[in-house]
Amino acid sequence: MSFLSVIKRDVITPATVCVAGLFILWGVFLFPQIWTAVQVWLVSETFTHCFFVIPGSIYLAWRERYKLSRLKPKPNYWVMLLVLPALVVGLFGMAGDVQVVVHFAIFSLLPLLLWMMLGNAIAKAIWFPLIFVLLSVPVGDEFIPLFQQVT
Repeated sequence: MSFLSVIKRDVITPATVCVAGLFILWGVFLFPQIWTAVQVWLVSETFTHCFFVIPGSIYLAWRERYKLSRLKPKPNYWVMLLVLPALVVGLFGMAGDVQVVVHFAIFSLLPLLLWMMLGNAIAKAIWFPLIFVLLSVPVGDEFIPLFQQVT
């Protein structure tokens, strides 16, 4: 059995194609907002760890691949009740030019969309990587002087 046949059988499933498509659509449609977050990551040494958060989340989810292979994706459309407020919050953040609100909205949208698309069982199996994505929100820079005084 060749390596490529194992890859095709174990990795390229309809669910992984949908997840890859979701990442691509998320990146394409929200690119300007994601780019503002990346600019903060580049400028501030406090947030350089954010470059590792999404790849780290992907790795943490990949570690659960054997558990995930036994689960069937079953979309949960009730999560749309959480997706819509995240979109509205993001729109209000864009209208008010409050970047931290926009960043929180777009980075919370990714795990919510994955949960909606894959369902409760898979979201429960990878709950930590989904929540870990939120660590890529560049927030808290204004607290650094206060923390320095406390320490």
